[in-house]
Amino acid sequence: MTPRKAPAIGIDLGTSYTRVAVFRDGKVEVIPDEQGNRNIPSYVAFTDMERLIGDAAKNQAYKNPRNAIFDVKRAIGRRFKEDAVMAGKKHWPFNVVNRQGKPVFQVDHMGQSMIFAPEEISAMILTKMKETAEVYLGRKVTEAVITVPAHFNNAQRQATVDAGVIAGLKVLRIINEPSATALAYALDNKGINRRVLIFDLGGGKLDISIISIEDDKIEVNATMGDRHLGGEDFDIRLVNYLVREFRYAYKRDITYNQSALCRLRTAAEHAKRTLSSSSQADVNVESVFKEISLNATITRDVLDDECSDLYRGCIVLLDKLFLASDFEKEDIDSVVLVGGATRMAKLRETIYNYFNQRELDISLNEDEGVVCGAAIQAAILSGNGSREIRNVTLTDAIPRSIRVETTGGMVSHLFERNMGIPASLSQSFPTCSHNQTFFHIRVFEGERTLVRKNNLLGYFELSGIPPAPKGVLKIDVVFYIDDNGILHVTIGEEESNTKVEVSGDMGRLSRGKLDIVVKESQVERFPATDANSNEFSLLPCSVRGVLNLT
Repeated sequence: MTPRKAPAIGIDLGTSYTRVAVFRDGKVEVIPDEQGNRNIPSYVAFTDMERLIGDAAKNQAYKNPRNAIFDVKRAIGRRFKEDAVMAGKKHWPFNVVNRQGKPVFQVDHMGQSMIFAPEEISAMILTKMKETAEVYLGRKVTEAVITVPAHFNNAQRQATVDAGVIAGLKVLRIINEPSATALAYALDNKGINRRVLIFDLGGGKLDISIISIEDDKIEVNATMGDRHLGGEDFDIRLVNYLVREFRYAYKRDITYNQSALCRLRTAAEHAKRTLSSSSQADVNVESVFKEISLNATITRDVLDDECSDLYRGCIVLLDKLFLASDFEKEDIDSVVLVGGATRMAKLRETIYNYFNQRELDISLNEDEGVVCGAAIQAAILSGNGSREIRNVTLTDAIPRSIRVETTGGMVSHLFERNMGIPASLSQSFPTCSHNQTFFHIRVFEGERTLVRKNNLLGYFELSGIPPAPKGVLKIDVVFYIDDNGILHVTIGEEESNTKVEVSGDMGRLSRGKLDIVVKESQVERFPATDANSNEFSLLPCSVRGVLNLT
C-alpha cells in the first residue's frame, strides 16, 4: 500500500531561530524537535567527526567558533560587499570569503577545509526542519511554505527557494513574514473586519506592514523593512557593554577573542530576555579569558541606554511607512506585535507612545505567529479542505518599486512599491539607432530618484536583431512578478516573433552547481583550495542574460 502523503508544512526560517508547523484537524501545531524544543537555533557547526544543527551546534559554538555558522539569513542572496555582509564580518567569528562577488563560508571539517554557500547552510537547517516534521507526522514530507522578510529582494527570495530545493522540498510559496502573521491573526479572530499594523522585530530584521482583513480576505496595503535592525543587533550592543566591563574590571581586552565573544553573545541574549520581565539580569560567565570569569549585572536602564538609537530606528521606520502610504496612525485598528525582540519593555513603551497610548495587541505568540501563518498558507496551497481556511485568500505586495533602463538610457517605471502581486506588465521599446543589432535592459528595484543608484536585479541583452532604420523595429518585453515576489522577464523582437524567457539570477548558485548540490545534499563537499578558484561556480553579481536571435 502506498503511504499517505504528509501534509505540507510551514517553516519560519529565522536569523536566530527556525520553527516548523503543520495545519491539520482545523488548527496549527508547532512541531517540537527530539528534545521537545519548538525554537531551533539557526546554527550549523562542523567538527572533526560530524555536522551539528540547532541546539547541539549552538551549545558548542564557543569551543569551535570558526566552524559554527549562524546569521546565514543576513548573507543569503547578497553580494560580498553589501553593507549587511560587511557589518556581519565585524562580529562573525567564522571565515567569510569572497567567491566571484558572493559571500561563502569557509570551515574546517573532517580534516579538510571546505566552503559552503549561504543556500547550502540554509538548506541544512531546512533539512533539519523537514526531518523533525517527518518524525512528528510519521510520513515523508515533500512540500513546504517558507517565510522571508517582506523587504527581501529578488535574489534573496530566489536563493531561499534554492535552499528549499537543496533540502528536498517543493517550495509551494515564499511568503512575507508579516503576511504570514496576518494569516495567523485572522484565523484567531475569525470574521473580523480590521486594518492592522504588523510590527515584526525578529532576530535579524524589522518588518512593518499595514494589512486589511475583511472576513477571509487578507490584503497587504503597505510594507517597509530595515535589514540592519533586529534582535541580534541589541545582543551585539550588550556584548560590547560586557567587553567594556571586563576590560575595566580586569584590564584585559577580549575584543578579538572569538571564544570569549561567543560565550558573551549567549549570555547577552539570555540577559535581554530576562530584562523583558525583570529590572535587572545577572550575567555569570565562567572562564571568559583563561581562568578569569565575568560576574556582572545588567539593568534595564543599561539595555535602554546602549540601544537607544535602535529604538529610534524603529520609530523612523514607522514614520517612513506612513509617509510612503496613504494611511495615518488613526487608520490603524490594531497594532500587532510579533518577533521575540518585541518583548523588550522599552520597545513596547516606545510603540505604545507612538500610537498615542493605544493598547498593543500581543495575542499572538511572539515567536510562533509567523510559522503558524506559514502552516496555514501551506495548507491552503496544498488543497487542505478544512472549513476554517477554505475561503481564505491572501494578496501580498512588493516592497520596492521596479524600474528598467534600456539601450540609449531610456528609463521606464514598471511596478510601484506596495502593488499587489502577482502582477504583469508588457512594454514595447523601439530601437534607438540605425541598424541596431542588440538591445539590452537593466532592471532595478528601489526608490532613489537616479535609477542607477538602486539595487540591480539583472542585466539582459538581446542580440542578432535584423538591421533596420532607427525606431522601425520594436522590442517586446513582458515583466511578471510571481506569487513569491520574484521577477521574470520575457524579451523578444516583434518582427521575427522570437521570445525567450529569462530570470534575474543575480547572486544565485549556477544551475549546474545547484544540480550538484541537490544530488549531494547530505554529504560534505568542495574542498577550499585557492580562494580565487572558479571551482565554486557562482554567477557574477550582475548577471548577463544574453539571448541571440541568429
